[in-house]
Amino acid sequence: MLVIRLRWLATLGWTLSLTAALQAQQPVVWRNAATKPTASETTATTALSPTTASPVAILGRPLPLASPQPRTVRATGPVVRAQAPESVPPPEEFHRPPPPPTANPELRNMTPTISGEPEQAITIPLDLDVMPRIRDPHVGTAPPAPIPASHTVQAPPDNVPPPPESPFPPPSDIIPGASTDHSVAPTFWDRCIDAISWGDKGNTHGRSPFGSDNCFPGLISPITMPFYFEDPRSLSEIRPLFSYQSIPGNNPYTDGGSAMFFGTQLRLSITDRLSFVLNELGFLNISPDVSTPPFSSSTGFAELKMGPKWTFLRNTETGTVAAVGLTFEIPCGSASVFQNTGSLSLDPYLSLAQIVNLGSGWGSLNFMGTTGYSFSVDNQRAEFYYLNFHVDYNIAGLNTIYPLFELSWIHYGNTPNSQPFNFEGAYLINFGSSERTTSDYLSLAGGLRYRFAENIYAGLAVDFPVLKEKGFADYRVLFDVIFRF
Repeated sequence: MLVIRLRWLATLGWTLSLTAALQAQQPVVWRNAATKPTASETTATTALSPTTASPVAILGRPLPLASPQPRTVRATGPVVRAQAPESVPPPEEFHRPPPPPTANPELRNMTPTISGEPEQAITIPLDLDVMPRIRDPHVGTAPPAPIPASHTVQAPPDNVPPPPESPFPPPSDIIPGASTDHSVAPTFWDRCIDAISWGDKGNTHGRSPFGSDNCFPGLISPITMPFYFEDPRSLSEIRPLFSYQSIPGNNPYTDGGSAMFFGTQLRLSITDRLSFVLNELGFLNISPDVSTPPFSSSTGFAELKMGPKWTFLRNTETGTVAAVGLTFEIPCGSASVFQNTGSLSLDPYLSLAQIVNLGSGWGSLNFMGTTGYSFSVDNQRAEFYYLNFHVDYNIAGLNTIYPLFELSWIHYGNTPNSQPFNFEGAYLINFGSSERTTSDYLSLAGGLRYRFAENIYAGLAVDFPVLKEKGFADYRVLFDVIFRF
Protein backbone atom coordinates (compact mmCIF):
# COMPACT_ATOMS: atom_id res chain seq x y z
CA MET A 1 0.00 0.00 0.00
CA LEU A 2 2.83 2.34 0.81
CA VAL A 3 4.47 1.62 -2.52
CA ILE A 4 1.30 2.50 -4.40
CA ARG A 5 1.02 5.83 -2.58
CA LEU A 6 4.61 6.68 -3.35
CA ARG A 7 4.01 5.96 -7.03
CA TRP A 8 0.96 8.27 -7.06
CA LEU A 9 2.92 11.01 -5.36
CA ALA A 10 5.76 10.70 -7.87
CA THR A 11 3.31 10.79 -10.75
CA LEU A 12 1.60 13.87 -9.31
CA GLY A 13 4.93 15.65 -8.78
CA TRP A 14 6.03 14.93 -12.34
CA THR A 15 2.70 16.26 -13.64
CA LEU A 16 2.97 19.49 -11.65
CA SER A 17 6.53 20.02 -12.83
CA LEU A 18 5.55 19.53 -16.46
CA THR A 19 2.60 21.90 -16.05
CA ALA A 20 4.80 24.62 -14.58
CA ALA A 21 7.35 24.20 -17.35
CA LEU A 22 4.72 24.44 -20.10
CA GLN A 23 3.16 27.51 -18.50
CA ALA A 24 6.57 29.27 -18.41
CA GLN A 25 7.23 28.54 -22.12
CA GLN A 26 3.91 29.55 -23.69
CA PRO A 27 1.05 30.90 -21.67
CA VAL A 28 -2.23 29.40 -22.81
CA VAL A 29 -5.75 29.11 -21.46
CA TRP A 30 -6.69 25.67 -20.19
CA ARG A 31 -10.07 24.04 -19.70
CA ASN A 32 -11.33 20.76 -18.30
CA ALA A 33 -11.00 17.90 -20.66
CA ALA A 34 -14.64 16.96 -20.27
CA THR A 35 -16.10 20.43 -20.89
CA LYS A 36 -16.17 22.75 -23.93
CA PRO A 37 -14.41 26.14 -23.85
CA THR A 38 -16.56 29.11 -23.06
CA ALA A 39 -16.91 32.14 -25.32
CA SER A 40 -14.80 34.31 -22.99
CA GLU A 41 -12.06 31.70 -23.01
CA THR A 42 -11.91 31.38 -26.82
CA THR A 43 -11.80 35.19 -27.33
CA ALA A 44 -9.09 35.86 -24.79
CA THR A 45 -6.30 38.06 -26.33
CA THR A 46 -4.09 38.68 -23.38
CA ALA A 47 -2.44 36.72 -20.59
CA LEU A 48 -4.47 35.09 -17.82
CA SER A 49 -6.05 37.51 -15.43
CA PRO A 50 -5.57 36.79 -11.72
CA THR A 51 -9.34 36.62 -11.33
CA THR A 52 -9.89 33.89 -13.98
CA ALA A 53 -10.98 30.58 -12.38
CA SER A 54 -9.29 27.64 -14.14
CA PRO A 55 -8.12 24.27 -12.88
CA VAL A 56 -4.47 24.03 -12.10
CA ALA A 57 -4.26 20.45 -13.48
CA ILE A 58 -6.51 17.98 -15.22
CA LEU A 59 -6.38 14.35 -16.05
CA GLY A 60 -5.83 13.64 -19.67
CA ARG A 61 -4.14 15.46 -22.56
CA PRO A 62 -4.17 19.26 -22.23
CA LEU A 63 -5.90 21.13 -25.09
CA PRO A 64 -5.21 24.86 -25.91
CA LEU A 65 -8.26 27.08 -26.09
CA ALA A 66 -6.67 29.95 -28.12
CA SER A 67 -3.50 30.90 -29.94
CA PRO A 68 -0.61 31.97 -27.74
CA GLN A 69 -0.62 35.70 -26.98
CA PRO A 70 2.27 37.96 -26.06
CA ARG A 71 2.91 38.16 -22.43
CA THR A 72 2.40 41.51 -20.79
CA VAL A 73 5.29 42.58 -18.61
CA ARG A 74 4.55 45.36 -16.21
CA ALA A 75 7.61 47.56 -15.89
CA THR A 76 8.35 49.35 -12.71
CA GLY A 77 10.33 52.17 -14.47
CA PRO A 78 10.73 53.85 -17.88
CA VAL A 79 11.07 51.52 -20.84
CA VAL A 80 13.65 52.18 -23.54
CA ARG A 81 12.82 50.54 -26.87
CA ALA A 82 15.14 50.04 -29.83
CA GLN A 83 12.21 50.47 -32.20
CA ALA A 84 8.52 51.19 -32.17
CA PRO A 85 6.41 48.32 -30.88
CA GLU A 86 4.36 46.35 -33.38
CA SER A 87 1.17 47.42 -31.64
CA VAL A 88 1.62 51.08 -32.64
CA PRO A 89 -0.89 51.92 -35.38
CA PRO A 90 0.47 53.14 -38.75
CA PRO A 91 0.60 56.91 -39.28
CA GLU A 92 -2.27 58.59 -41.00
CA GLU A 93 -1.95 59.47 -44.69
CA PHE A 94 -0.13 62.75 -45.17
CA HIS A 95 -2.19 65.53 -46.62
CA ARG A 96 -0.41 68.56 -48.07
CA PRO A 97 -1.63 71.79 -46.48
CA PRO A 98 -3.42 74.12 -48.83
CA PRO A 99 -1.22 76.75 -50.52
CA PRO A 100 -1.33 80.28 -49.16
CA PRO A 101 -3.67 82.71 -50.84
CA THR A 102 -2.27 85.02 -53.46
CA ALA A 103 -3.35 88.33 -54.87
CA ASN A 104 -1.34 88.04 -58.08
CA PRO A 105 -3.60 89.39 -60.87
CA GLU A 106 -2.20 86.80 -63.26
CA LEU A 107 -3.65 84.03 -61.03
CA ARG A 108 -6.99 85.85 -60.75
CA ASN A 109 -6.95 85.68 -56.96
CA MET A 110 -7.25 81.86 -57.02
CA THR A 111 -5.08 79.18 -55.49
CA PRO A 112 -3.18 77.06 -58.02
CA THR A 113 -4.20 73.45 -58.54
CA ILE A 114 -1.93 70.91 -56.88
CA SER A 115 -0.68 68.11 -59.09
CA GLY A 116 -2.44 64.84 -58.40
CA GLU A 117 -5.44 66.41 -56.70
CA PRO A 118 -8.83 67.16 -58.20
CA GLU A 119 -9.35 70.49 -59.90
CA GLN A 120 -10.30 73.14 -57.42
CA ALA A 121 -10.28 76.88 -57.33
CA ILE A 122 -10.91 79.08 -54.32
CA THR A 123 -11.35 82.78 -54.67
CA ILE A 124 -9.42 84.67 -52.00
CA PRO A 125 -10.84 88.09 -51.16
CA LEU A 126 -8.34 90.94 -51.14
CA ASP A 127 -9.92 92.63 -48.14
CA LEU A 128 -7.91 91.62 -45.08
CA ASP A 129 -10.90 92.12 -42.80
CA VAL A 130 -12.94 89.40 -44.53
CA MET A 131 -10.06 87.10 -45.42
CA PRO A 132 -10.62 83.70 -43.75
CA ARG A 133 -8.10 82.54 -41.27
CA ILE A 134 -6.37 79.35 -42.37
CA ARG A 135 -5.41 76.85 -39.72
CA ASP A 136 -2.89 74.12 -40.31
CA PRO A 137 -3.80 71.12 -38.09
CA HIS A 138 -0.28 69.70 -38.46
CA VAL A 139 1.50 72.80 -37.15
CA GLY A 140 -0.36 73.98 -34.11
CA THR A 141 -3.39 75.75 -32.83
CA ALA A 142 -2.24 79.36 -33.47
CA PRO A 143 -3.43 80.77 -36.81
CA PRO A 144 -0.79 82.04 -39.27
CA ALA A 145 -0.24 85.76 -39.74
CA PRO A 146 -2.43 87.34 -42.41
CA ILE A 147 -0.79 87.61 -45.83
CA PRO A 148 -0.92 91.06 -47.42
CA ALA A 149 -2.61 91.47 -50.74
CA SER A 150 0.55 92.81 -52.42
CA HIS A 151 4.04 93.96 -51.52
CA THR A 152 6.54 95.87 -53.62
CA VAL A 153 10.10 95.15 -52.55
CA GLN A 154 12.25 98.24 -53.03
CA ALA A 155 13.69 98.70 -49.58
CA PRO A 156 13.69 96.88 -46.25
CA PRO A 157 10.36 97.08 -44.43
CA ASP A 158 9.96 99.82 -41.91
CA ASN A 159 9.41 97.42 -39.04
CA VAL A 160 12.76 95.65 -39.42
CA PRO A 161 14.70 96.24 -36.21
CA PRO A 162 18.19 97.74 -36.51
CA PRO A 163 21.14 95.37 -36.27
CA PRO A 164 22.59 94.91 -32.82
CA GLU A 165 25.43 97.16 -31.86
CA SER A 166 28.89 95.67 -32.00
CA PRO A 167 30.73 95.43 -28.69
CA PHE A 168 33.84 96.69 -30.48
CA PRO A 169 34.31 100.40 -31.36
CA PRO A 170 33.99 101.25 -35.06
CA PRO A 171 37.26 101.50 -37.02
CA SER A 172 38.65 104.96 -37.49
CA ASP A 173 41.45 106.39 -39.65
CA ILE A 174 41.76 109.51 -37.52
CA ILE A 175 45.07 109.78 -35.76
CA PRO A 176 44.58 110.16 -32.01
CA GLY A 177 45.03 113.75 -31.06
CA ALA A 178 44.62 115.06 -34.62
CA SER A 179 42.50 118.14 -35.19
CA THR A 180 39.18 117.42 -36.89
CA ASP A 181 37.70 120.92 -36.87
CA HIS A 182 38.70 121.70 -40.47
CA SER A 183 38.67 119.95 -43.86
CA VAL A 184 41.26 117.27 -44.50
CA ALA A 185 41.51 118.17 -48.20
CA PRO A 186 44.66 120.19 -48.99
CA THR A 187 44.09 123.87 -49.54
CA PHE A 188 45.63 125.95 -52.32
CA TRP A 189 48.49 127.00 -50.07
CA ASP A 190 49.02 123.43 -48.89
CA ARG A 191 49.49 122.34 -52.49
CA CYS A 192 51.91 125.21 -53.09
CA ILE A 193 53.97 124.24 -50.04
CA ASP A 194 53.94 120.60 -51.10
CA ALA A 195 55.17 121.55 -54.56
CA ILE A 196 58.20 123.41 -53.21
CA SER A 197 58.94 121.08 -50.29
CA TRP A 198 62.02 118.92 -50.08
CA GLY A 199 61.69 115.43 -51.47
CA ASP A 200 60.97 113.49 -54.59
CA LYS A 201 57.33 114.53 -55.15
CA GLY A 202 55.51 112.91 -58.04
CA ASN A 203 58.49 110.95 -59.32
CA THR A 204 56.67 107.99 -60.90
CA HIS A 205 59.60 106.83 -63.01
CA GLY A 206 62.04 106.40 -60.16
CA ARG A 207 65.39 108.09 -59.67
CA SER A 208 68.80 106.60 -59.01
CA PRO A 209 71.31 108.39 -56.77
CA PHE A 210 72.66 111.49 -58.60
CA GLY A 211 70.41 110.58 -61.52
CA SER A 212 68.49 113.07 -63.65
CA ASP A 213 64.89 113.99 -63.03
CA ASN A 214 63.20 111.81 -65.68
CA CYS A 215 59.59 112.64 -64.83
CA PHE A 216 59.31 114.99 -67.80
CA PRO A 217 60.41 112.82 -70.75
CA GLY A 218 58.82 115.12 -73.34
CA LEU A 219 60.84 118.16 -72.24
CA ILE A 220 64.11 119.10 -73.96
CA SER A 221 66.91 121.54 -73.14
CA PRO A 222 67.44 124.74 -75.17
CA ILE A 223 70.34 125.21 -77.59
CA THR A 224 71.12 128.91 -78.09
CA MET A 225 72.81 131.18 -75.53
CA PRO A 226 73.93 128.01 -73.68
CA PHE A 227 75.89 129.73 -70.86
CA TYR A 228 72.79 131.60 -69.64
CA PHE A 229 69.75 129.72 -70.93
CA GLU A 230 69.24 127.04 -68.26
CA ASP A 231 66.90 124.05 -68.08
CA PRO A 232 64.98 124.18 -64.74
CA ARG A 233 65.16 120.44 -64.11
CA SER A 234 67.67 118.77 -61.85
CA LEU A 235 69.91 116.93 -64.33
CA SER A 236 73.08 114.88 -64.44
CA GLU A 237 74.67 115.13 -67.87
CA ILE A 238 77.70 115.82 -70.02
CA ARG A 239 77.06 118.23 -72.87
CA PRO A 240 79.80 118.73 -75.47
CA LEU A 241 79.23 122.06 -77.23
CA PHE A 242 80.50 123.75 -80.34
CA SER A 243 79.61 127.19 -81.71
CA TYR A 244 80.78 129.13 -84.72
CA GLN A 245 80.00 132.78 -85.36
CA SER A 246 80.86 135.13 -88.18
CA ILE A 247 82.33 138.52 -87.19
CA PRO A 248 80.62 141.38 -89.06
CA GLY A 249 82.63 142.78 -91.95
CA ASN A 250 82.21 146.38 -90.75
CA ASN A 251 84.01 145.68 -87.49
CA PRO A 252 86.82 148.30 -87.39
CA TYR A 253 89.28 146.00 -85.60
CA THR A 254 88.86 142.75 -87.54
CA ASP A 255 87.18 143.58 -90.89
CA GLY A 256 85.35 140.33 -90.52
CA GLY A 257 86.61 136.94 -89.43
CA SER A 258 85.20 134.33 -87.07
CA ALA A 259 85.08 133.21 -83.47
CA MET A 260 84.63 129.65 -82.22
CA PHE A 261 84.02 127.97 -78.90
CA PHE A 262 84.53 124.25 -78.26
CA GLY A 263 84.12 122.82 -74.85
CA THR A 264 81.54 121.20 -72.63
CA GLN A 265 78.97 121.69 -69.90
CA LEU A 266 78.60 119.49 -66.83
CA ARG A 267 75.58 119.09 -64.58
CA LEU A 268 75.22 117.00 -61.43
CA SER A 269 71.85 116.25 -59.82
CA ILE A 270 72.36 115.92 -56.08
CA THR A 271 68.63 115.48 -55.39
CA ASP A 272 65.53 115.90 -57.52
CA ARG A 273 65.59 119.53 -56.34
CA LEU A 274 69.24 120.51 -55.93
CA SER A 275 71.86 120.38 -58.67
CA PHE A 276 75.21 121.92 -59.56
CA VAL A 277 75.90 123.38 -63.01
CA LEU A 278 79.19 124.02 -64.76
CA ASN A 279 77.92 126.30 -67.53
CA GLU A 280 81.16 126.94 -69.41
CA LEU A 281 84.36 124.93 -69.62
CA GLY A 282 86.42 125.01 -72.80
CA PHE A 283 88.49 127.03 -75.23
CA LEU A 284 87.87 130.10 -77.40
CA ASN A 285 89.40 130.91 -80.79
CA ILE A 286 89.33 134.31 -82.51
CA SER A 287 90.43 134.55 -86.15
CA PRO A 288 90.10 138.15 -87.54
CA ASP A 289 90.49 138.88 -91.23
CA VAL A 290 92.65 141.87 -90.34
CA SER A 291 94.69 141.77 -87.12
CA THR A 292 94.40 145.12 -85.39
CA PRO A 293 95.53 145.39 -81.77
CA PRO A 294 94.29 144.20 -79.40
CA PHE A 295 92.85 141.56 -81.79
CA SER A 296 94.96 138.79 -83.26
CA SER A 297 94.52 135.20 -84.29
CA SER A 298 94.74 133.27 -81.06
CA THR A 299 93.22 130.44 -79.03
CA GLY A 300 92.95 130.46 -75.26
CA PHE A 301 91.24 129.04 -72.22
CA ALA A 302 87.76 130.47 -71.67
CA GLU A 303 86.53 131.90 -68.39
CA LEU A 304 84.58 129.65 -66.01
CA LYS A 305 80.87 129.92 -65.31
CA MET A 306 79.38 127.70 -62.59
CA GLY A 307 76.91 127.70 -59.73
CA PRO A 308 74.09 125.91 -57.87
CA LYS A 309 70.48 125.52 -58.99
CA TRP A 310 67.39 124.81 -56.87
CA THR A 311 64.26 123.35 -58.51
CA PHE A 312 61.60 124.74 -56.21
CA LEU A 313 58.58 123.71 -58.29
CA ARG A 314 57.98 120.45 -60.13
CA ASN A 315 54.51 119.12 -60.85
CA THR A 316 54.24 116.05 -63.05
CA GLU A 317 50.46 116.35 -63.31
CA THR A 318 50.51 119.83 -64.85
CA GLY A 319 53.95 119.47 -66.51
CA THR A 320 55.38 122.51 -64.70
CA VAL A 321 59.00 122.95 -63.57
CA ALA A 322 60.67 126.04 -62.13
CA ALA A 323 64.09 126.73 -60.65
CA VAL A 324 66.27 129.52 -59.33
CA GLY A 325 70.04 129.60 -59.54
CA LEU A 326 73.17 131.66 -59.17
CA THR A 327 76.04 131.61 -61.68
CA PHE A 328 79.54 132.79 -60.83
CA GLU A 329 81.47 134.21 -63.80
CA ILE A 330 85.14 133.78 -62.98
CA PRO A 331 87.45 135.59 -65.49
CA CYS A 332 90.37 133.17 -65.16
CA GLY A 333 90.88 132.64 -68.90
CA SER A 334 93.40 133.82 -71.47
CA ALA A 335 93.93 137.57 -72.05
CA SER A 336 94.56 137.01 -75.80
CA VAL A 337 90.90 136.09 -76.26
CA PHE A 338 89.54 138.61 -73.68
CA GLN A 339 88.70 136.03 -71.01
CA ASN A 340 90.26 137.89 -68.07
CA THR A 341 88.13 141.04 -67.92
CA GLY A 342 87.46 142.36 -64.42
CA SER A 343 87.23 140.32 -61.25
CA LEU A 344 83.85 138.56 -60.95
CA SER A 345 80.22 138.66 -62.06
CA LEU A 346 77.23 137.21 -60.21
CA ASP A 347 74.23 136.11 -62.26
CA PRO A 348 71.04 135.24 -60.32
CA TYR A 349 68.33 133.81 -62.58
CA LEU A 350 64.89 132.26 -62.73
CA SER A 351 64.00 129.43 -65.12
CA LEU A 352 60.54 128.08 -65.93
CA ALA A 353 59.23 125.28 -68.20
CA GLN A 354 55.70 124.21 -69.09
CA ILE A 355 54.38 121.26 -71.14
CA VAL A 356 51.11 121.76 -73.01
CA ASN A 357 49.55 118.53 -74.29
CA LEU A 358 47.66 118.86 -77.57
CA GLY A 359 45.61 115.70 -77.22
CA SER A 360 45.92 112.06 -78.15
CA GLY A 361 48.18 111.55 -81.15
CA TRP A 362 49.06 115.24 -81.54
CA GLY A 363 52.04 115.45 -79.19
CA SER A 364 52.80 118.54 -77.11
CA LEU A 365 54.17 122.05 -77.15
CA ASN A 366 56.96 122.72 -74.67
CA PHE A 367 57.73 126.24 -73.44
CA MET A 368 60.82 127.31 -71.54
CA GLY A 369 62.22 130.62 -70.44
CA THR A 370 65.10 132.03 -68.37
CA THR A 371 65.58 135.54 -67.10
CA GLY A 372 68.35 137.04 -64.97
CA TYR A 373 70.82 139.82 -64.46
CA SER A 374 74.63 139.79 -64.56
CA PHE A 375 76.07 141.95 -61.77
CA SER A 376 79.73 143.00 -61.86
CA VAL A 377 81.60 143.29 -58.57
CA ASP A 378 83.76 146.03 -60.13
CA ASN A 379 83.54 148.60 -62.93
CA GLN A 380 85.44 146.53 -65.44
CA ARG A 381 82.85 144.06 -66.68
CA ALA A 382 79.64 144.91 -68.53
CA GLU A 383 76.38 144.40 -66.67
CA PHE A 384 73.25 143.32 -68.51
CA TYR A 385 69.76 141.96 -68.16
CA TYR A 386 68.91 138.92 -70.29
CA LEU A 387 65.76 137.08 -71.29
CA ASN A 388 65.58 133.79 -73.20
CA PHE A 389 62.54 132.09 -74.66
CA HIS A 390 62.16 128.62 -76.17
CA VAL A 391 59.26 126.70 -77.73
CA ASP A 392 59.37 123.31 -79.41
CA TYR A 393 56.91 120.80 -80.82
CA ASN A 394 57.11 117.18 -79.66
CA ILE A 395 55.88 115.53 -82.86
CA ALA A 396 53.10 112.98 -82.17
CA GLY A 397 54.30 112.67 -78.58
CA LEU A 398 57.09 110.30 -79.70
CA ASN A 399 59.76 112.16 -77.66
CA THR A 400 62.10 111.86 -80.64
CA ILE A 401 61.98 114.85 -83.02
CA TYR A 402 61.62 118.42 -81.74
CA PRO A 403 61.55 121.36 -84.16
CA LEU A 404 62.21 124.48 -82.10
CA PHE A 405 62.28 128.26 -82.05
CA GLU A 406 64.28 130.43 -79.63
CA LEU A 407 64.70 134.10 -78.81
CA SER A 408 67.45 135.89 -76.86
CA TRP A 409 67.43 139.48 -75.63
CA ILE A 410 70.23 141.37 -73.84
CA HIS A 411 69.98 144.90 -72.45
CA TYR A 412 73.24 146.50 -71.27
CA GLY A 413 73.09 148.60 -68.14
CA ASN A 414 76.29 150.09 -66.71
CA THR A 415 79.17 152.02 -68.25
CA PRO A 416 82.38 150.01 -67.77
CA ASN A 417 85.79 151.38 -68.73
CA SER A 418 87.75 148.32 -69.83
CA GLN A 419 87.67 148.78 -73.62
CA PRO A 420 86.59 151.73 -75.84
CA PHE A 421 84.74 149.46 -78.28
CA ASN A 422 81.39 150.24 -79.91
CA PHE A 423 80.34 146.57 -79.75
CA GLU A 424 79.98 143.86 -77.17
CA GLY A 425 80.49 140.14 -77.27
CA ALA A 426 76.94 139.09 -76.25
CA TYR A 427 77.09 135.82 -74.27
CA LEU A 428 80.49 134.71 -75.64
CA ILE A 429 82.82 137.54 -74.55
CA ASN A 430 82.50 140.28 -71.94
CA PHE A 431 84.65 143.10 -73.38
CA GLY A 432 83.59 145.72 -70.83
CA SER A 433 82.91 148.17 -73.65
CA SER A 434 82.25 151.75 -72.55
CA GLU A 435 80.24 152.68 -75.64
CA ARG A 436 77.42 150.11 -75.50
CA THR A 437 75.53 151.41 -72.46
CA THR A 438 71.71 151.07 -72.70
CA SER A 439 72.01 149.27 -76.06
CA ASP A 440 69.98 146.14 -76.87
CA TYR A 441 70.88 142.91 -78.55
CA LEU A 442 68.10 140.67 -79.92
CA SER A 443 68.49 137.44 -81.86
CA LEU A 444 66.12 134.81 -83.24
CA ALA A 445 67.00 131.19 -83.82
CA GLY A 446 65.48 128.12 -85.41
CA GLY A 447 66.66 124.55 -85.07
CA LEU A 448 65.98 120.92 -84.33
CA ARG A 449 66.71 118.53 -81.50
CA TYR A 450 66.72 114.77 -82.04
CA ARG A 451 66.86 111.95 -79.51
CA PHE A 452 69.09 109.11 -80.71
CA ALA A 453 68.61 106.89 -77.67
CA GLU A 454 66.95 106.91 -74.29
CA ASN A 455 69.48 109.40 -72.82
CA ILE A 456 71.32 110.77 -75.85
CA TYR A 457 70.16 113.98 -77.52
CA ALA A 458 71.65 116.12 -80.26
CA GLY A 459 70.70 119.65 -81.26
CA LEU A 460 71.44 122.10 -84.04
CA ALA A 461 70.36 125.76 -84.26
CA VAL A 462 71.17 128.89 -86.30
CA ASP A 463 71.04 132.28 -84.54
CA PHE A 464 70.61 135.68 -86.28
CA PRO A 465 70.80 139.16 -84.68
CA VAL A 466 67.85 141.28 -85.82
CA LEU A 467 68.73 144.74 -84.41
CA LYS A 468 71.43 147.24 -85.24
CA GLU A 469 73.49 145.95 -82.37
CA LYS A 470 74.96 142.73 -83.75
CA GLY A 471 77.63 142.37 -81.13
CA PHE A 472 80.43 140.25 -82.39
CA ALA A 473 78.38 138.08 -84.77
CA ASP A 474 76.61 138.33 -88.10
CA TYR A 475 75.15 134.89 -87.45
CA ARG A 476 75.89 131.99 -85.17
CA VAL A 477 75.66 128.18 -85.58
CA LEU A 478 75.46 126.00 -82.48
CA PHE A 479 75.69 122.23 -82.18
CA ASP A 480 75.57 120.10 -79.02
CA VAL A 481 75.23 116.49 -77.87
CA ILE A 482 73.74 115.60 -74.47
CA PHE A 483 74.66 112.41 -72.62
CA ARG A 484 72.19 112.30 -69.74
CA PHE A 485 72.35 110.00 -66.73
